[in-house]
This record gives sequence, structure tokens and C-alpha cells, in this order.
Amino acid sequence: MRYIVSRYNHDISWLPEYSDDIIMYDRSEEKAVGNPEMLVIPVANKGSDISDKFKFIIENYNDLPDIAVYTKANLFKYIEKEEFNKIKNSQIFTPLISPNHKVYEPVCRYSEGLYQEINNYWYLGTHKARYTKEIIEFFKMNERKYNTFAPGSNYILPKENILKWPKETYIRLKHFLDWDVYPGDAQLMERNLYYLWS
Repeated sequence: MRYIVSRYNHDISWLPEYSDDIIMYDRSEEKAVGNPEMLVIPVANKGSDISDKFKFIIENYNDLPDIAVYTKANLFKYIEKEEFNKIKNSQIFTPLISPNHKVYEPVCRYSEGLYQEINNYWYLGTHKARYTKEIIEFFKMNERKYNTFAPGSNYILPKENILKWPKETYIRLKHFLDWDVYPGDAQLMERNLYYLWS
């Protein structure tokens, strides 16, 4: 399975164990060295890993892999290796999140096996956002009490889930992210990828 990876100074020694078809967007100061199994694409450190995911989708919209893992290079911060090994070959849309993430009702919880967080925009207090109104309106966020999402924005993603939206949508969403290193807009987007692709 192809792996679309976003890296910022992360250890990548684990990747060859899982794939020989890797495209890595590297925003690190010291870039990784590519090889026949891993294409390394240097990118600016703007917009978070979600910008890298959207960049791949935009540039390969008409030639997407049937299914791929879209992940940060520090995947095992969000899911234990043993947990990932059980679902790594999934052929359906799969959020990559530990089933044992800490929860604090009513702030965050699991519902039907999916992680949820109360939708009160708490993260915008520390991460400035420029396109808050546009993102909230596009995803109708104000209609939700909780956000279902995978912290870290890591997913196994079939192309048919991506192609539900035209390329222009991804261009617009990427534009919302690329003005800062880790804008609040990326925090908002992280909480909407499940709804974008499920």
C-alpha cells in the first residue's frame, strides 16, 4: 500500500517495514534522503501535515492510488504499533487512532468506536486562525455538539472517498492553511477531515 507521509524532524526508520511505495513531504530543516522506495519532496513548513495531504490530492487528483495511508511520520504517537498492525491492511476508510486514547467526559469520549471531542473551539485560544468563519460554515460545524476525528489526522483513505469532492474544493481548503506554520485553521481542519471523507 502506498504511504503519503508528512515529516517534520521525525524518525522514519519504521517506514520500510510497512511500505516500499512512499511519498514523503518533508518540512524538516534537515531533509530525509530519498531512495527507490521513497520519494522525498521538500516543502515549506506551512499549513501543517494537512496541507501536505491536500497537496498530494491536488497534484494527483486524476491518478490517485486506489487506497493509501495518509499519515504523519510520527504515526505511533497516535496509535500503538500493535494496534496499527491489526488495521494496516484495511481496504475501507479508516481513522488511525488508538482505541485507548485518554478520555475525560464530557470533554472527550468514544462513541461507536470513534473518538469524539466537544465542539467548543477551545484550541483557537492558543492558535490564531484566519479563516475561522469560512471553515465553520463549509463544514457546518456549529450544528455539532461533538467532533468525530482522528487526532493527528492519520487515515487509511480510498480514492473514492477523496473524489466525492472536486479538486477545486481541495485547492480552497489548502489555501485556508498555508499562511502560517501551524494555524488555528489547521486545528479546525483536523476536526473536519472525518466529515470530508467519511
